[in-house]
Amino acid sequence: MPWGNETRETLDALRRMARPTEVPYRGYLIRPTPKQLRDSLEWTLEIHIARDRAGERREQLVNARGPTFKTFEEAIAGGIRFGQDIIDGKVPGCSVSDL
Repeated sequence: MPWGNETRETLDALRRMARPTEVPYRGYLIRPTPKQLRDSLEWTLEIHIARDRAGERREQLVNARGPTFKTFEEAIAGGIRFGQDIIDGKVPGCSVSDL
């Protein structure tokens, strides 16, 4: 192991995070990039929503204060759903109208 104290799950998660995936949705791209909390080892939501217009890419970063997820995979799925809800206008105070 490169650093000595990492669990296999942590190392696998780091490998997956190095290859973020963009999911297309209604003309936008959603890229979840969850962050692991040090104290609970749970995962938080962080997503990037992007849109390409006339060859120019515009991107917005969104961090959610709650909920947290037990696994990286759950956080990825939750991030995609959260991004879809933002795009659909279901999240008060969050908009992609500037993209």
